[in-house]
Amino acid sequence: MQKTPTGEYVMAKFHPSRFAYARFYAAAVVLFAVVIALQFITMPAIVQPYQQYFFALLGFAVLSLAIAELRRMSDTYTITNMMLIERRGILHVSESFIHVDKVSSSTIEQTIFDRLFDVGSINIWSMGGSNEPEITIDKIPNVREIKQVIDQIVQRR
Repeated sequence: MQKTPTGEYVMAKFHPSRFAYARFYAAAVVLFAVVIALQFITMPAIVQPYQQYFFALLGFAVLSLAIAELRRMSDTYTITNMMLIERRGILHVSESFIHVDKVSSSTIEQTIFDRLFDVGSINIWSMGGSNEPEITIDKIPNVREIKQVIDQIVQRR
């Protein structure tokens, strides 16, 4: 276990799964497929005048992959022995903290596709009675294992 400067122990630190940003990855795959199909399957004489557009499509595919990875890596969830931390953003960063002794309940949400890919979301409510969860851990892999870690830490308080 990693120890923080404040004396807390990091129990888990993770990012959303790539499934959370599937639309960006799908766009990149489609763009790559279009470029390959037009470049190699059609006749080169027809494609030659439009060569610069293929490079633009290739650039958009790479940009889509980069955006997906940046967005995924900019969301970080950390579970320590004292608190749960949600950090989102690159330029505009927002952080939410819940001390473990303030957690009142947590639930798992999984769609049918989430269950197929073993991902899900965890909603965490704090004491104080809000209708909305204090922290939502979106589209994380191994959601049940993470929920067990949270439950173990909450029960120790």
